[in-house]
Amino acid sequence: REMRTPIIMATAKGEEIDKILGLELGADDYVPKPFSPRELVARVKAVLRRTSGKAEEKDELTFGNLSLNLVKHEVRKNGNEVELKQAIAKIAPELGTDLRGPSPNQWFWVGGADVSDTRLAEIQAEIPEQFVLADQTHGRLRMVLSGASSRSVLAKGTMVDLSPEMFAIGQSAMTQIGHIGAMITRTADDSFELIVLRSFASTLWDELQHMAAEFRHP
Repeated sequence: REMRTPIIMATAKGEEIDKILGLELGADDYVPKPFSPRELVARVKAVLRRTSGKAEEKDELTFGNLSLNLVKHEVRKNGNEVELKQAIAKIAPELGTDLRGPSPNQWFWVGGADVSDTRLAEIQAEIPEQFVLADQTHGRLRMVLSGASSRSVLAKGTMVDLSPEMFAIGQSAMTQIGHIGAMITRTADDSFELIVLRSFASTLWDELQHMAAEFRHP
């Protein structure tokens, strides 16, 4: 058991997708403007009544490389990024070992090669049993934003501190860019990769174009 601090998001963004993303990112309540001080105080008290003195029950506990799921009553051996890179370097050296880690024990294996279903099946058959391969190419799209102004553009619409000291090359984070949820990875000093659901890719591109407008030279 562990204690957690409740989170209330008070923001000017009041569209339904904003509220959904805020709650999915972990907020306990979402308060769009305009709101009165009395309403905000009432919401804070309501959240504290729900959470004060309560310990968070974890569905899964981790011991070294073992995970115990308390809901499914399962024990799973976890792999790590080093083991996965070593495995894919041996099984599919032609595809590289470029991984992105959106969450613990989950990685996106990225690259520019066109991989057939047959080749994916061959890789899955040879990969160590603690790893499961799922093709995401039809559901997600990868974008690259680079150049001297790339960090300034992204800083206008993301909640991640993109300074080199806080967000180093190779580091990834799930975030919200404008109205769209995406995973951002720093690939170089002035280059960032974005992985987004394909259905939101066009909207995200429009958001980026809008944010970049002020940095364009006449």
